[in-house]
Amino acid sequence: MEKEINFGESLNEILSHRNININDFAKAINISWSTAYSWLRNSTEPNLSALIATADYLKCTIEFLIGRSANESPIVGNNYPPIAQRIKEVMKENGISSYKLRKISKYDGSYFYNWEHGSEPLLSTLIELSNLLDCSIDHLIGRI
Repeated sequence: MEKEINFGESLNEILSHRNININDFAKAINISWSTAYSWLRNSTEPNLSALIATADYLKCTIEFLIGRSANESPIVGNNYPPIAQRIKEVMKENGISSYKLRKISKYDGSYFYNWEHGSEPLLSTLIELSNLLDCSIDHLIGRI
């Protein structure tokens, strides 16, 4: 059984370990102070852009950021493919058709349509998709 992800706890631990003030963190990734605190309390979760900005700012993998890996290997970039395109590429790598993904998950064509038209998946969606596609979130979004 996979360990439950507690993004707020993991983020708080990383910020504390690196002596980064929550206000400075929020300013650095261009989010409000209240959004940062809501993440720490696990009352909201970041979308894809905010997650990437956080990982880039902290110079770590998303897997490390969410507590799924002890390897923080810095990955910083700014040219990621569109998320819908990237998910389809990973599905192809794993031999999973759109039909099969729909059968084993809640992700039908409307999700991809929304992602292709500017909507971004939340952290929980990225975790679920990475589990279904048996890859890291960083691989799923094209960071590695």
